[in-house]
Amino acid sequence: AIVVCDAGCLRRNLFLALQVAEAVPRTVVCVNLLDEAARRGVRADLEALSKELGLPVAGTSARRGTGLDALMESAMRADHARLRIPYDEPIERALRMAKDYADRHPNQPPLITVNSWNEWTESSYLEPDDLNGYGYLQAIRRVFLEQ
Repeated sequence: AIVVCDAGCLRRNLFLALQVAEAVPRTVVCVNLLDEAARRGVRADLEALSKELGLPVAGTSARRGTGLDALMESAMRADHARLRIPYDEPIERALRMAKDYADRHPNQPPLITVNSWNEWTESSYLEPDDLNGYGYLQAIRRVFLEQ
């Protein structure tokens, strides 16, 4: 998978990139609009970002057509497994309890509600928060999808 992020607001876009990388092997992060970001004084250290994420990162300016060949090369060479991020045990324990309840009541709709608050709530579905980071999302995946 190639996840395209806006270089001017990487923090917000990286939430989605990490969620995809947790679910899909061979994920590549494309940092686009590098020219626009540079014009506003924003500089992205793609090598450091790649090291920090543990994922291939390629920079592009799609409107100008720069970096697209390197992006496609990165996508063709990507061979890593899904990203694994550890979760806090209390979060996993609570989710296991919710799943056990849902399993014991098969005639009820299997709905689990997760409350999470963060500064981007108005523009996203479920992103990490400042207190628990990716803990909620990761625990949900481990408890419900990785049996």
